[in-house]
Amino acid sequence: MKIKPALSLIGALALLSSAGATAATAAELPAEPGVVISGQHLTTADGLTVVEHSYPVGSGGQVGENLPTTSTPGGVHTNIVLGSSYAFSEEQLYVEYVGTAKAAANVYQGQRIIQMCYWWTRTGATSPTTCATATFVNGSWRASGEVHSSFSDSLGSNVPQTIFHVKSTRIDPRG
Repeated sequence: MKIKPALSLIGALALLSSAGATAATAAELPAEPGVVISGQHLTTADGLTVVEHSYPVGSGGQVGENLPTTSTPGGVHTNIVLGSSYAFSEEQLYVEYVGTAKAAANVYQGQRIIQMCYWWTRTGATSPTTCATATFVNGSWRASGEVHSSFSDSLGSNVPQTIFHVKSTRIDPRG
């Protein structure tokens, strides 16, 4: 156990005890954050990282990100998967946003893209999160299918701008 989390846990337990609440047991503490891919729980110990970006949505056009396969000189090329992982939002007829995502399981800047998720926010409204998740079958990575969802635009003239959020989950390709 690391020092800072242990001190935080001790402080939280002391606070709960002084408030008359029952202290949490170790079994009730949340598991290490991560993602489950093909039944396997992957965490930071596996080289897992999550990168989030936000994009203001304008009238027309497309926003989001494209993460194409990249190679690095002398880089790891085992179990390579080619293609692009992406998540995009496009406004349709000023009344809704349509999102599309795919996790190609490709290696982008030294990390394998295993999940692409997106959602929209606007003051007072948040869409459900939509995710495309690659799979690991018989020792090989396989791209996800394309996923789609939509979010209604507001036709009001003084409504705050809608924001498109993208979260890419990445892992060390050597694992």
